[in-house]
Amino acid sequence: MRTFGYTSDVTDEVLLQSFRLRFRPGYQGPLDTSDMALLGELAARFPVDDGPFAA
Repeated sequence: MRTFGYTSDVTDEVLLQSFRLRFRPGYQGPLDTSDMALLGELAARFPVDDGPFAA
């Protein structure tokens, strides 16, 4: 999740909930393979900019 930009200093459960609100609304339960596949795809397409001008 952090590779895609979900880097807030909160629990992993809160990060997963916030991710799902945007990309899998209404889904609940533990992290699953669908979450991981979606995160992997998004992180590959839209990586976080860690350069000197990062937001």
